[in-house]
Amino acid sequence: MRSRSIPVLTLLSTVLAMLGPVKPAVASVGFFDGVFPDIQWQLNAYYTLGNGGTTSALQVLTGGNPAEYRQITDTVNDAGNYPNSAIAGFHQYMPGSYDPASQGAIYAIDYSEDSIDLSNNGGQGQGAAVAIEQAGIVYVGPIFITPERTWTHHSYPGLGQNSFVNWPDTQHPDFSTSGATIYVGFWRQNSTYSGGYTVVGGIDNWSFVINAQPSPVEKTSWGRIKALYSSSMSR
Repeated sequence: MRSRSIPVLTLLSTVLAMLGPVKPAVASVGFFDGVFPDIQWQLNAYYTLGNGGTTSALQVLTGGNPAEYRQITDTVNDAGNYPNSAIAGFHQYMPGSYDPASQGAIYAIDYSEDSIDLSNNGGQGQGAAVAIEQAGIVYVGPIFITPERTWTHHSYPGLGQNSFVNWPDTQHPDFSTSGATIYVGFWRQNSTYSGGYTVVGGIDNWSFVINAQPSPVEKTSWGRIKALYSSSMSR
């Protein structure tokens, strides 16, 4: 009896049918601003403590890294009879939002910015962090300070949902597909336990990248494919 073989294209079609449809991974979604037009940013002074203070921001056309940047001015009031006073602001990037329910669960956020202290008062600059808002709550990533008198790069890659808290508390956002829409931005904060002061800082080259959880891909073993091929060639 003559042996028969299955044509290669037929075999490949069979293998692809076994694999089923392949679901592609969800691409990363990135936001960047190195110009900071005022219309693209909204400042929400969402937290005050003690006698509080004020915060404001605007686009400056020269002196950035390079050219345009966003300048932030925090004024903290004298603590007076309180243990301390504080003011914190969430700077929301208006074109930037992400819906985990429709765009995929988030497994990591990569964040970076350039910052500078423009006050020249010998202080520590401003408290700074990546920040998001979800369901009306602001969540803050790892906090750093900005005392540098020259533009300095700060980078925080691979931030999961537990890297963010609703400062000064400890609640985390929800990066799963059950989570509400996320609005992206950054955070600035200043505080005092005695006299009041004003600090002016700058931010440039703001970068916010959301890495979505890859969709599961249906798999079959190469052992099974080889077995199918061997069986077809022996018939």
